[in-house]
Amino acid sequence: MTSTKSLISSKTKAIMITDLYGDCNDYDEVLDLGIPILNDSAQSLLTTYKGKQTLSLGDMSILSFSTNKNCPVFGTHGSISTDNEELARILTVMRKNGYANRDVGESINCIGINAYPSEDKGVQLLCSLEMLDKWQARRQEIADLYKEKLINVGVAIRPSPEFS
Repeated sequence: MTSTKSLISSKTKAIMITDLYGDCNDYDEVLDLGIPILNDSAQSLLTTYKGKQTLSLGDMSILSFSTNKNCPVFGTHGSISTDNEELARILTVMRKNGYANRDVGESINCIGINAYPSEDKGVQLLCSLEMLDKWQARRQEIADLYKEKLINVGVAIRPSPEFS
């Protein structure tokens, strides 16, 4: 397997990490590089790395809440989280069509999009969050059953990393 460090060059501006299906990457390999880490957490809302939520390990985490995710809403919706105040300010301006404030005209700071969250998606997301632990427990029961049945017929199961 190729090491992430071996792929970094002077052109590297950020590292996009994709955690998937409850497994995560080896964050120790990249956390101390001084390069911004963007977490694609669309499929890994509850994933942990050595006991810590992976959402908190990058400079920015991107989440998705469509119907095929573990925290669904009808249609599509998403969010970006960060604890970097400057990055949060830039993202907020971009979310509001590039406007830094409510004034139209001179207040456009950058190219943006209309990414205001709709109220119905917010309500759906709150309902999903209330059910998330129950749904995850059921998913784990089903995964364990699949694993047991498949191993019994000789199917090899890829192990999860020990830190995940």
